[in-house]
Amino acid sequence: MNINASAVYFLCRCKNPDACPGGGSGVCADRYKSILCGSCSPGWGKSRSFHCRKCGSTAAVIILYILAGLATLVFAKILCYFTLKTAAARSASAANMLPSAGGSTGQSGKQAAVSEVLKPFLLYLQCLWVVATLHGVEWPATLSGPLQALTWFFSASTPQTLGIECVMNTTSKVPIPVQVFLISMFMPVAIMVVLVATEALRAVFRSRRRGAVGGWSAQLAADQHVLIAHSIIVVCIFLPQLMRAAFSIFACVVVDSPVNPPYQVNAVGTFWASDMSQHCWQGYHSVLAFGAGLPMVVLLCAVLPCCMVMFLARNRNVLHTAALRPYAFMYEMYKPSVFYWEAVIVVQLAVVVAIAVFSHSLGTYYGCLLLTAALALNAVLTAWVRPHASTVARHNAVRGSACVFFTSFSALSFLPSGIVSAQIGAGYAVAVGAVIACINLGYVASVMWHILHALDWQWVQRMATSVATKLRAVFKK
Repeated sequence: MNINASAVYFLCRCKNPDACPGGGSGVCADRYKSILCGSCSPGWGKSRSFHCRKCGSTAAVIILYILAGLATLVFAKILCYFTLKTAAARSASAANMLPSAGGSTGQSGKQAAVSEVLKPFLLYLQCLWVVATLHGVEWPATLSGPLQALTWFFSASTPQTLGIECVMNTTSKVPIPVQVFLISMFMPVAIMVVLVATEALRAVFRSRRRGAVGGWSAQLAADQHVLIAHSIIVVCIFLPQLMRAAFSIFACVVVDSPVNPPYQVNAVGTFWASDMSQHCWQGYHSVLAFGAGLPMVVLLCAVLPCCMVMFLARNRNVLHTAALRPYAFMYEMYKPSVFYWEAVIVVQLAVVVAIAVFSHSLGTYYGCLLLTAALALNAVLTAWVRPHASTVARHNAVRGSACVFFTSFSALSFLPSGIVSAQIGAGYAVAVGAVIACINLGYVASVMWHILHALDWQWVQRMATSVATKLRAVFKK
């Protein structure tokens, strides 16, 4: 990449081989530019670090972004509904000294079964998303489609997935990478506000329809536990994405070191992976790192799990009471002896996200190997401790962990410069990708089967009839 007067080259390996076709110092493929060809040319947007794709139409990007947010809203609402229903059933069982909802029959037992499937499924989706964002892995066509669908689902808080920078204001004084970071912080907050506002409006309508004593304020106070539960679940859903945004601020790439004459170098120091024209720890990057990055890393990776453990430990004897119901998502699935397990999951997510973010510095092979080892350690720890209170939740957690592990392990076959890709060829990668896709789709199908089997279809029919009646009344007006 860098050349001196005696025509001696000092080479720096490109983070994306497709971006560097060769031909001399600083020569990049059409869609790339800047140091190590790490930035996108006009008309192209980042899909992930050091990878660019052609910008779609502004309308298409915005529509896909909104649809991703709506999909997350629906998933958060469903998860919150069944979590609260399960917590209410178990609180009633504990108060009446009856068997817990997890072992009961009827509607409460079915709702508990849905909740016990959905939460391990969320952790599976989050870990698989981390694997899908590994740097330098060339996923085959048989596997890239499902992984792209997964990254789209989480794209509300990872806007680079859809190339959101293509529709940003390039004339703004705020650099594009900072705008992307701000959007990734804003969207979880926006989704949380929408969910809370929706529940607040429902409380107002219910108070007016029923003529509740105290009006809408009393109804809103009665539904306070729902608002708190929604906020907690949204934070948990977007936790890996928030962690990735925080860690990415510190993802710096070492290019050249200072040399003595007659040698010359073109790019001395470390550069921010999100903006290869920006030196790390200088200019706006230092403000962003110390003003936002460091506080977020400390908050999400240290303060949050510690506060969770302290809060749950202080209230461990009253966890299944109505007063603690809004916080049920943090403890409902686990045995009383391991009430703190959600904090362990937060730490596990922080570790795997950090490995994925810094994989370009570790090297693609070592990053993939380390991530696979971390996922295997998490799976072994879960199987050994057995923190889940129900067999359904435990089995689904084990299946999800196994699927994520096999997917991460298979990524070693899809490295651009690996022995497999060089000697066996693309056919092997396509076949392995198809097998891994079938394994993951099989797990997803089993989750859907559990949910459909556990649903109270008479309740679904009553809800559908109620909604249809209300819609007809609205249209008649």
